[in-house]
Amino acid sequence: MKKLILTILLFTVIALVHPAFAAADRDAEIDQMLTVTETLFQSMKAGKYATTWRCITEKSKQYIIDDVRSECAKVKVECPEPQVRSDFESAGSMARAYWDSFLRQFDPSLVLSHSTWGIGKVEKDNAEITIQYEKSKKPARLKLFKEKGKWKVGLEETFRSRRYLPSIVK
Repeated sequence: MKKLILTILLFTVIALVHPAFAAADRDAEIDQMLTVTETLFQSMKAGKYATTWRCITEKSKQYIIDDVRSECAKVKVECPEPQVRSDFESAGSMARAYWDSFLRQFDPSLVLSHSTWGIGKVEKDNAEITIQYEKSKKPARLKLFKEKGKWKVGLEETFRSRRYLPSIVK
């Protein structure tokens, strides 16, 4: 009888404590999402492009690499994928040209100083942050994805269909 009572007591304690741990885990996840998003836009604004690169998803990176290689091919310049990837990782000349061009079309200050942020859907491996610019009627829904245990911003996954492809090769 004592074992039964102890077992019931143990399950009751677990049932009461588990939601508190779940809420703490969710808060930690949201903090990580907000941190990587803020870091992305701050690094863009500061011209810290290696940090910008580390904040985005692998899918976004691959889109950017493919776009750069396509632009290179248009002007008959050889740009092997490993070289382009390495250049972006180290904020080399191609990365600087790409991000400088990107930032001529997009001002991260609008997101950092003139918008309110909210939490949209949050699932195990993907989430959304809503960004409401003060002069917009509708918020942007920034997509985030968890990769290797870390949240990354899906820059291309969010904006690809409506973005301007910067020309980086002259």
